[in-house]
Amino acid sequence: MIVRGFEIVGIAIYVAALVVALRRRHPVHLGLFFACNTMIVWDWVFNCKWFFNVAWNPELTRLWVVQGEGETLAGGLAFVAFYYWVFHLLWRGQATLDARLGTKQFAILYLGFMAYDLTFESLLIHGGLYRYYQRDAFLLFGVPWSNMVFNANLSVGSYVALRHARR
Repeated sequence: MIVRGFEIVGIAIYVAALVVALRRRHPVHLGLFFACNTMIVWDWVFNCKWFFNVAWNPELTRLWVVQGEGETLAGGLAFVAFYYWVFHLLWRGQATLDARLGTKQFAILYLGFMAYDLTFESLLIHGGLYRYYQRDAFLLFGVPWSNMVFNANLSVGSYVALRHARR
């Protein structure tokens, strides 16, 4: 039940992002949606046994399988849910962040993205959608602590690039 529910919610979030991107017809929104979709391939490459060693719940719908390594619909949709809406809001709220936080926003966002990743992933892991097979010393609530740093680096770097796109 959790598995199908997550896939249904993921599809709804995905469709909503697509509708917003198409309605706005702005290169940033369309590019952001496209970029989130390309993350599906990144997810597949990094989450196989080669790097993060993730085991997906076998009940999840598979998008593809190559030499035994598959990508799930849920994994792909999670990137649109995780990134599109956050960057959509950051794009729209950039002036407010600048006015209220100035340059401190980058440090705050960095820590915020770390907490966001930990919260988002630990909920999915404890919901039984996937599991990381790494030593316990490298896991925090089931999430590799390196994911938090990696996500914060990727997200703040992307936000800086997004800000430059506005110029």
